[in-house]
Amino acid sequence: MCFFSDLKQAIYFRDEFRLARAKALADGEGFQEILFSIERLGGSLNPTGGGLGNYEERLTQLARKSSLFDDSIPGNISFSILFGIVRVSRNDAMHQGAFARHLTNNAIKLALILEDAIVTEARLMDAQHFMVLNPICAELWQPMSLIRQKVLANSFTYLPFEAEGKWNFVSDYSIATYLRNGLNRKEKLAERLDVAIRNGLQHEIAAMVLTTDSVETVLKTGLGKPVLVFDDEAFEHLAGIITPFDVI
Repeated sequence: MCFFSDLKQAIYFRDEFRLARAKALADGEGFQEILFSIERLGGSLNPTGGGLGNYEERLTQLARKSSLFDDSIPGNISFSILFGIVRVSRNDAMHQGAFARHLTNNAIKLALILEDAIVTEARLMDAQHFMVLNPICAELWQPMSLIRQKVLANSFTYLPFEAEGKWNFVSDYSIATYLRNGLNRKEKLAERLDVAIRNGLQHEIAAMVLTTDSVETVLKTGLGKPVLVFDDEAFEHLAGIITPFDVI
């Protein structure tokens, strides 16, 4: 059964659910974005419209593609139960407090099933299907205060940078160790990244793959760490970054 007209459509909805989940996780009562995403997906699968109730059959057919659909597996919750909770709650005008947080939690679980089903149905298996585009990077001329800010603002564990034609990672651990080693933290924060490296800031060579490499290759190459993704065999044009979290 075909659910999407092409791969781009499938990736569009997968990414929409990812973004909606991120917003919901950032706001314990932020279930609305997930509900909107479910309605948009339902409207695409069943163009006749009519709201969540009319979309349930097609959404359920898609959800069956996911191994998360099987509630006989410990930890899995019935898709129909989750959908029913979300559908009924959707009709109430306002939700706040504990009820909103409960609804958000169930909406996230529902989104995870649909997201996994989309990935399975579209057979998304390459690095290009999971990578984060236009990754945030550090620059050698930037002060350590800005490098620190980038790591904290984005909850990064590793931050890529290019030096002398080679791609590297600087980690949150190495930054913390460098800034907290000694009493001159203020001076260290003012140092440029290249100066900090000369003064002992630890970094490591980045693992790299191509956009067409499989997820299995990504995981074997990264060994649990982020991997930089390039769209040319010369590894000159950085296309994205991918972590185990992105493919889990």
